[in-house]
Amino acid sequence: MGQSVGDYAAYRQRMLEEGLEYQDFVQDVLGRYFGLNFSTWSSQAYQQARGEGKAQIEIKYDRIFRSTSRFWVEVSEKPPKSVSYIASGINRPSMFYVMGDYKSIFLFPTRFLRRYRDAYLRQKKPFVENSTKTSQGFFLPMESAEKIAAALIIRVPDGWELNEKWQRHPGQLELLLQEV
Repeated sequence: MGQSVGDYAAYRQRMLEEGLEYQDFVQDVLGRYFGLNFSTWSSQAYQQARGEGKAQIEIKYDRIFRSTSRFWVEVSEKPPKSVSYIASGINRPSMFYVMGDYKSIFLFPTRFLRRYRDAYLRQKKPFVENSTKTSQGFFLPMESAEKIAAALIIRVPDGWELNEKWQRHPGQLELLLQEV
């Protein structure tokens, strides 16, 4: 990696802040445009034990999925100097896993991503470790993401709306959110 401990700490703090800001953004969009209002736990202890919040919605900012045509799906994480990984991402308690950027928000039932994970493992593929060696996961190609997403919310000139594909199924988002 080649980063000093100080450089890594600054990088990690920057990434954490970006993720938290995106989480706030998604909560605002889902609340304002779709009537889904929820909050997330603030402490690491609650998040590890109970997931991100009572609504069991995990939110991840992926700023490069457009250029790579794939999402990073996390399954475990560890502090930089730790030797052990702990369950995270789709392996923590959550019903929905939300990924995207400031133009598109994908809502996935976590159980679908877990099935994808299980199929990945059946192929005897090892999980990928990220460049900072603090996270393990797998890549979800965009074509697969579009097939298994329960909803895709896109930015339009006057706000946000369900992508055309999901508009053909009126009430799908409402049914999905009733599970929360």
